[in-house]
Amino acid sequence: MIKIEFDEKTLEIAQNLFAECPEQVKYAASRAINRTATAVRAELSGLIIEKYDISSANVKKAISIKRSMRKVLRGVVGTVGRMLPITYFNLSPKPKNIISALRAGEKIAKAGPMRVRVIRAGGFKNVPGLFVQQSSRSNYAGPMLRYLKTRYPLDIPYGPSIPQMAGNKDVLEDLAPFAEKVLNRRFLHEVSYRYGKFGGR
Repeated sequence: MIKIEFDEKTLEIAQNLFAECPEQVKYAASRAINRTATAVRAELSGLIIEKYDISSANVKKAISIKRSMRKVLRGVVGTVGRMLPITYFNLSPKPKNIISALRAGEKIAKAGPMRVRVIRAGGFKNVPGLFVQQSSRSNYAGPMLRYLKTRYPLDIPYGPSIPQMAGNKDVLEDLAPFAEKVLNRRFLHEVSYRYGKFGGR
């Protein structure tokens, strides 16, 4: 979690310019917060995709915005979601190809352990006990993990959730200065626009 606030000097300048009409400062601040929230959502999505081998569509739909209002000068960019099935990440060989072959009645040649890449920089990792199968007990078809020497039990493997990815230290360290820069730049823009249009009134 990161918390970004207006630069005190910038805020002081705005308050002095609109000393006779402080409501204009609130309007400018609210619009700046909302524009920043939109930019931060896009930046956060990009940072997650850059670090994790996951599709942009799955990331974007998990990031939400709570917009600022003039009476409540606060905006929130948040993420929701549980741990994601390992199929949301990059597996080799592709599970959907194996499932299609199984449903077509084809035999699958064993080619060593399956490999998974969750973090792009980490490369593919062998996962002993991971295989793709269509369950005879349910409608599930996909990766399963055998973590004991016995045939059962089997687990459905999961990777990190979007909130976990968004909370990654590297992601937050890149996001914080970006958010602060955008917020204060947008606030200055809104203040300048309103001062040019309304003066100090």
